[in-house]
Amino acid sequence: MPKQTLGFSSKPLLLFAFAFVFFQTATAQEICGFDAVLSSLESEPEYRAERLKADSLLFRAHPLAESAQQVVHVIPVVFHIIYADGSDNISEAQVLDQLRILNLDFRRQNADASNLRGIFQAVAADPEIEFKLATRDPQGNCTNGINRVQSNLSIDASNNVKSLISWDNSKYLNVWVVRSIDISITTGTVLGYAYPPSANQPASLDGIVVRHDRVGTIGSAVSESLGRTLTHEVGHYFGLRHPFQGGCSGGDQVADTPPVALASNGCPLGANSCSNDSPDLPDMLENYMDYSDEDCQNTFTQGQKTVMKNSISQFALRGDVASSANLTATGATGQVCAPSARIDQNRNVVCAGGTVAFEAGSIGGNQASFAWNFPGGSPSSSNAANPVVTYSTPGVYDVTLTATNAAGNGQTTKSGAVRVGQSSLPAAALISGGFNLGQVPNAEWTVHSHQDDWFYELQNIGYANSGGLRIRAFLTTNGQVDDLISQPINLSLYTQAELRFQYAFQKRVSAGLSALRVFVSPDCGQTWTTLRVLGGNQLSTNTSLNETAEYVPTSSEWRQAVIDLGNWAGNPTPLVFRFEFTAEGANNFYLDEIELAGILSSPEQMLAGFSVYPNPVSGSTFWISSESLRSEPFAIKVFDRLGRLLWSAPLSGSSPFEVKLPFDLARGIYPIEISGSSGSSVQRLIVE
Repeated sequence: MPKQTLGFSSKPLLLFAFAFVFFQTATAQEICGFDAVLSSLESEPEYRAERLKADSLLFRAHPLAESAQQVVHVIPVVFHIIYADGSDNISEAQVLDQLRILNLDFRRQNADASNLRGIFQAVAADPEIEFKLATRDPQGNCTNGINRVQSNLSIDASNNVKSLISWDNSKYLNVWVVRSIDISITTGTVLGYAYPPSANQPASLDGIVVRHDRVGTIGSAVSESLGRTLTHEVGHYFGLRHPFQGGCSGGDQVADTPPVALASNGCPLGANSCSNDSPDLPDMLENYMDYSDEDCQNTFTQGQKTVMKNSISQFALRGDVASSANLTATGATGQVCAPSARIDQNRNVVCAGGTVAFEAGSIGGNQASFAWNFPGGSPSSSNAANPVVTYSTPGVYDVTLTATNAAGNGQTTKSGAVRVGQSSLPAAALISGGFNLGQVPNAEWTVHSHQDDWFYELQNIGYANSGGLRIRAFLTTNGQVDDLISQPINLSLYTQAELRFQYAFQKRVSAGLSALRVFVSPDCGQTWTTLRVLGGNQLSTNTSLNETAEYVPTSSEWRQAVIDLGNWAGNPTPLVFRFEFTAEGANNFYLDEIELAGILSSPEQMLAGFSVYPNPVSGSTFWISSESLRSEPFAIKVFDRLGRLLWSAPLSGSSPFEVKLPFDLARGIYPIEISGSSGSSVQRLIVE
């Protein structure tokens, strides 16, 4: 029977018997798992009965009145990111990029809508559906509509991921983002799948599962992804079928989508695989529900819009999710939560004159305005969501962000967010010793957490002293990355240098892939080179697994790593070192006794060593002693750890010399340089 120009086909509903035929012909394709998951339920009478009832409402011969269709419906969405490791733990920005695409495609505001061939322009439709991240969770708490769960179920996922986390499917469109999908009866690569609506639908048989590399167009998305995989699956969520279902006999039950013999591949716009329709139309490769390339797709039809509107008009189908009461309860409409501000940035360490790109984030509320404060930066303030700030003066600077919406505001300050170093420094004493200065960050070290607040923290468990650094990875989210970043250090006068440190670590689960990576940067953190990667048994100093208690190392469980810096010794510009720890199935990680030691390139350029005592010192008076300091005039210079000169004075007389500073030094480490006509030497003074 030929198709009509609009509305629904009058032929009987066809149910899933064609699914196996399709999969035999699409073995090489990247496909949707919709047909497969429905086919697997054919033998369940109760589900089949509910589906037939739903189909009678979705594909009814008399669609909604036009006035009822001209309403923009909003759907609250929650993304559950189920990730195996950091590579598939996609960012909030990637989720928002996907949401942007959904809203363009389901309002026919996509930029490529004009590419639809003229023969189909009359049936192109704006489905009048918009999607918003929920800002209230099922308990009424504020949320950003994104959940993260680390699990190996992300690999070859199916409905099993829904047991990890699922929100009430009568209130939210649940989207599970995974690494890969395995639906056993398919032979192609499944990119995503969804279930159509039915009454009394269990959460395990609802929602959408999609691969992370098909979400949006940025981040982990593959180059060919335009975000249309989720557009396609959301179409199924509202009840749409594939236009090739049933082949030329037309099983999608929508009259204005021309019949297609088989799933399309590529974008063969001249294809016309069925000639039994009247008028005889080519295959609609532009339809979102086909398998054509994503850059070929750009439209839904009026008939498909009616199916989706019918779904929303029935409270037992998708009407409950789209109801005004539910939109208020889930926070999809109205700004029901005051936002909590979050600061993201592309780097923490720059040379003087360098730039840092910031990104504003907020949790709660649908929209927020932003107010930044950048002491030491230019501009010093901004209302942009993504400002770029230049830092010209060496120092350590905080950053403050205030996010505001109609419900209120939230403010956060990131202490020591930016460390600005000098591109040239005096040849300073190398790092030596452990962490006994009371806190980090400090004059020597900056800390940075990529995702949460579990930084390197100073505590009383160390290798050989009362202080060491710990990452409390027992409590972190898997995939969490934390950095410890050094001050710039000048190795220009050294021919050889080594970086040494002590560490201790224990796994929490056997599947964990935690790693410590050590990097060096010659340009204040603009670019980084990997020096060493420690993982697996190299990283684990206690090889047993500890699921229930936080790891505390014994004295015998510390291990030293030694890294030959090779060609980095003698580098003409200061070097910055970074210790990056990635937690995957991890218990706590400890780091201590970081040392840099080296051999001078030209001993005649340097004086024989001198000593400073007492060291550590408390107050402003200390002594300098050296056999080298005899008759010629010398000078003393006191620097801070960024290389800025704090004080200088001549030295005269004979060793030892009493030094009385005209001011008190704050707690920290200070390079002391003694220089004369025959050379110079540097030691470090610890002030407690």
